[in-house]
Amino acid sequence: MEKSIEIFDLRSRIELLENQRKAEYLVLKSDFECILNSIKPTNIIKKTLREVSTTTEITDLMMSTSIGLATGYISKKIIVGKSINPIKQLLGFMLQFSVASAVTKHPQAIKAIGNYLINRIFSIKNDK
Repeated sequence: MEKSIEIFDLRSRIELLENQRKAEYLVLKSDFECILNSIKPTNIIKKTLREVSTTTEITDLMMSTSIGLATGYISKKIIVGKSINPIKQLLGFMLQFSVASAVTKHPQAIKAIGNYLINRIFSIKNDK
């Protein structure tokens, strides 16, 4: 009689361990799929862009850099135009670089000047 109880206990423990193994396997499989999804290049790029867009310092830096580059390019196009003169093109490139550098390094001053000019323009229109 004692052997049948031991065999029953042994079978129940085996069944319990098999159920535990199945549960741990499902958790392991789920974790593996999560890790696999997290290392996909598209998901890494998406996560990085989300982090960058939520960081105000980085967005401000990117904004000031892009405004600086655009301002430098526009100033070069205004000064050089469609000229094929190499000296004029070199001067235009130097102007583009210096304007872009100045705007990127001092975005707050550029914003203040821009706000002042806009306020002056609208106050002149309102006076008329």
